[in-house]
Amino acid sequence: MGATKIMVIRHAEKPGSYNGAQYAGVNNLGTVAGNDGAKHLVTLGWERAGALVTLFVPPWGPKAPSLATPQFLFASDPTAKHDDDAGDEGPSQRPYETLTALAAKLGLSIDTSHGKNHYAKMVTAALACDGTVLIAWQHEDIALTTRTSGPGISQEILTQTGTEQLDNLKGSDNENDRRNADAQGELQYPGKLAARSGRCALRSRVRIRSAER
Repeated sequence: MGATKIMVIRHAEKPGSYNGAQYAGVNNLGTVAGNDGAKHLVTLGWERAGALVTLFVPPWGPKAPSLATPQFLFASDPTAKHDDDAGDEGPSQRPYETLTALAAKLGLSIDTSHGKNHYAKMVTAALACDGTVLIAWQHEDIALTTRTSGPGISQEILTQTGTEQLDNLKGSDNENDRRNADAQGELQYPGKLAARSGRCALRSRVRIRSAER
């Protein structure tokens, strides 16, 4: 059968400044924090991770017609591997941490068998799942084109499902406009993917992109 719906979100808030306040990362036990928490969510991010339960899980969710309760969860591998790109900043804990509350509530495991640069193989595995899939990943890899000009997760979904052409986005032929809109969750897929962004109470920072086959 294969995946009936694929939803992609970026991880929750990372260390940085929010509303004028500086936040450092912290792990779920509070045993790693401050400068050592650079790869972890901040407290705002942990709150958002918890809020995903009400976004996707009954009786509170799903909160939009384009959303569905996930049956399979994917996040990039949070563990460093010997074959990681030496020029890359390394794996992040944040995509995995973003899904932990949702996984606990649904009684699901999170598939972390693919490193963050190996998302093409992750998409292949996600498409093979029989049901609804939710993917949490680094935002720079979700768009059609990555920062290294390679195909991102969105393009991999299109290519691997045989839908390789995109409608013009809001009448724009400008590639930068299309990439910026894609990063904001506004990309409209044509044909059998029939995808559109999910709109919900968390839309200001949680960007949802669903693909129906």
